[in-house]
Amino acid sequence: MVFLTWDEFSEGAEALFLRRPHHTRFVFKYKPRQCHFVLKVTDDRVVLQYRSNQTTQINRMLTLTQSMNQLMSTKKLAADMGAPGTWCTG
Repeated sequence: MVFLTWDEFSEGAEALFLRRPHHTRFVFKYKPRQCHFVLKVTDDRVVLQYRSNQTTQINRMLTLTQSMNQLMSTKKLAADMGAPGTWCTG
């Protein structure tokens, strides 16, 4: 699903991560030939994408990246969901 507004995408991305934190991936791609970037958040069931060619959107992208990194490294969330070693084998 491609979102037309930044607010929809950023809220959806955080909500998706909070629902399935161990399965969610956050990907940033820059395509220089098309001069646009794509942000993608997926848990293999739901795919959220945001595309833009506006360089002013880069600050918003950086803010969301920092927010997602903070969510992914929160100890309380890891304790609530189980330590990574408990769901990963090998």
